[in-house]
Amino acid sequence: MSLPFDKDLTGFKVYLKPGPTDFRLGLSGLISRILGTMTDEMDEKSLYIFCSTSKKQLRIIYKEGQGAWLLQRRIFKGTFYWPDSVKDSAEISYETLQSYLRDPIPLEMLQIENEINNVELYL
Repeated sequence: MSLPFDKDLTGFKVYLKPGPTDFRLGLSGLISRILGTMTDEMDEKSLYIFCSTSKKQLRIIYKEGQGAWLLQRRIFKGTFYWPDSVKDSAEISYETLQSYLRDPIPLEMLQIENEINNVELYL
């Protein structure tokens, strides 16, 4: 996993927003979601993860100093396995975050439908 900031992320809290999120909100809209439903204030020891309505994109918000990072990952085949719970936010482990960002993504993190188009058997 390579992130665009040079920090050791062990000890960070990783929050995900269950259910789909409309990515038309942009960075400001996602930050208002974080402050409105997930936590009272953002700190520099937390990452906040959102999944798009198509479940093909993830966005990670990270506060650093006076600004914030917006990281995005998009997959072209399959969809991310994402919880559709009614909770506002849930905390996940750093290892789970790494598996979402790893390339290739482990199969248990994906939902793949109709990927086999043609099967040929050679004997």
